Amino acid sequence: MKVIKPMIGHSLKLLVISAAILMLGSMISCRKTSENPDPSAENKKMDQLIVDRNFDWATTIDVSFNIITRDNMDNPLVNVRIKIYSANPDSGGVYMFGGVTDASGIWASTQPVPTYMKYIYVTNDYVGLIREQRIPVQGNKVIGLFGGLAPVPVNLKSSGGLMKSTLTGVFYMGTYNSLGVPNYLQPVNDPVDATLLNDLNASLPERQPVPTYHPDYLANTAPNNLALNEVCDVWVTYITEGAGWYNSLGFFTFNTNSPPSTPGDIDSIKIVFPNLSNFGSNSSVNGFAGGGGLYPGNKVYLGRFPAGKSIGWVIFANGWNGSIVANEKYRLYTIPSLNPEPNPALQKHTILLRDATRHSILFGFEDWRRDQGGDQDFNDGILYLKANPVSAVNTDGMPVMPTTQPDGDSDGVPDVFDDYPADPTTAYDNWYPDKTGYSSLAFEDLWPGKGDYDFNDLVVSYRFNQITNAQNKVVQVKATLITEAMGASLHNAFAFQMPLSPDFIESVTGYDLRHNVVTLAANGTEAGQSKAVIVAYDDAYDRLPPPGIGVGSNTEAGAPYVTPDTMRLTIRLIAGGVSLSQTGTPPYNPFIILNGNRNKEVHLADKPPTDLVDGSDFGTYDDDSQPASSRYYKTKNNLPWAIHISRKYSYVYERQAINTGYLKFNAWAESSGAVYPDWYSNTASGYRDQSKIYSH
Repeated sequence: MKVIKPMIGHSLKLLVISAAILMLGSMISCRKTSENPDPSAENKKMDQLIVDRNFDWATTIDVSFNIITRDNMDNPLVNVRIKIYSANPDSGGVYMFGGVTDASGIWASTQPVPTYMKYIYVTNDYVGLIREQRIPVQGNKVIGLFGGLAPVPVNLKSSGGLMKSTLTGVFYMGTYNSLGVPNYLQPVNDPVDATLLNDLNASLPERQPVPTYHPDYLANTAPNNLALNEVCDVWVTYITEGAGWYNSLGFFTFNTNSPPSTPGDIDSIKIVFPNLSNFGSNSSVNGFAGGGGLYPGNKVYLGRFPAGKSIGWVIFANGWNGSIVANEKYRLYTIPSLNPEPNPALQKHTILLRDATRHSILFGFEDWRRDQGGDQDFNDGILYLKANPVSAVNTDGMPVMPTTQPDGDSDGVPDVFDDYPADPTTAYDNWYPDKTGYSSLAFEDLWPGKGDYDFNDLVVSYRFNQITNAQNKVVQVKATLITEAMGASLHNAFAFQMPLSPDFIESVTGYDLRHNVVTLAANGTEAGQSKAVIVAYDDAYDRLPPPGIGVGSNTEAGAPYVTPDTMRLTIRLIAGGVSLSQTGTPPYNPFIILNGNRNKEVHLADKPPTDLVDGSDFGTYDDDSQPASSRYYKTKNNLPWAIHISRKYSYVYERQAINTGYLKFNAWAESSGAVYPDWYSNTASGYRDQSKIYSH
């Protein structure tokens, strides 16, 4: 897949330029701090750390996403599915969360991402837009633009007539620039508006195999070439491409009643688009630093053709090498028998669909040999063919272009974009931290006294899924909780508080409460709370029974390993759902209840307690909580009792302070998170002392 840049609409240039300036400033700031950590910090004990009073110990940051989608006339595109990935999805990136654009063509949301993540991959499966962008996280913002106003072609020159290529029998229609964009484009782009794009998505949806989704397109009765009944002028308009290669596109003509039976029978091939690639695309597929330069609506006049002729097409698969068309992988023709597959059923690589509304013909192709895999969605290149007069083209047997997409549950979300195509109340998954990974919560439980800072008195890994409906409102929250370790003699409960009224919760299922520590309301939330509190279990000993050697489970060297317990909670919200801004971001406000004492909770640094804590323990022993200034659960030298790690945490052995196992922890803490934001990873040598980290 190509790494691409946005097509910038004129009305949004200022916004993008401003974002670039912010990015530059952010890069300069990060570089200054990350290159100069205090070398003495690594050897300090926890109580010796000098930590800023306002440091929140967070390994995630709430990022404001603002993703804009536009057609080539800068009008908004509605209901475009936006997906956020942790990295390039073709290189192991995992889906995190997403949604659809609103009536203004914008998907706006605030979501948590790891503080070390400097770039986000934003993708869409909307045919007609660039499929993916790598966008920088600028402070706490991600701003992206897909589509936008296509510029008027400039520096146009006459074609200069046909130019011979290095390939036998192949000619260029004229000159072209360094990106392979013809200098003979028409001076006015064709409109590629929202209605047309919606029809394209109904016709050739991304990653939907045509042999399954629309086998009628490939019927033997469907025409493959443009057969002309009378004299006419013909144009071809570029719409979009979804290819990983830099393809080239040419055409040839033949007498309709005597098509060529071998490639050698073709008199000549004229290359229309030397590089059929979107503006801003960039790839090292062919070993050159280049990209694409085409915009949706770019149009070429092919010429005037007599009656009785047919126009065929040739795809030079990965044929553009940065300067010329040469050394293609293979050639694919609109005459199936000329293609390389030995099986005739797999030889067709192009489709023609009649667009009765616009009096045009949709032309799509698949650039990968069909006997060697590929997605077979036939949208690696999409163009429009137009003739004047329209009646000159023989459309007998040509499939009609669909204008509606299947929507089995009638929720307004096409099945191809719907994570729940059979359920009208749900539409999209939003995972935290992502679809396959986990984040972790690690607690010390001697509050308000200090502990040993091994942060393994309770270790819980989690994955949340906030399921939204077609209106981007949360209708369900599903939590997978894994109790990994319990290095404690206290019988602690685990819970979390959501930032919305309990009245918004319809039901909670999946919890394990056995000891009458809490009282539940009818909907499964804790009674007596102004904000919804969900108690997963009231004694960690029930979920991870100790093996009887040492203290707790899975923290002592030599003690038997206890398989971590996994539980699943389902929180159903009221009918119609609740906005993402109201539900907040996972893991919300997680905490433990100490040893069955409902008045004692331990939260993340500066996270407030629930209503059932009277505050009498604040400011006692080692605690320096000051509720009047929203300071909670910190010592006088600003150390926490709980840490949230944005990825699954490999915790330290019992009585080993966290900074003895994680050698960059001190520098991270003393810099308020500016250096080594990935201190808990194992991506480079010198990050860990593995002998201090628990293994079994």
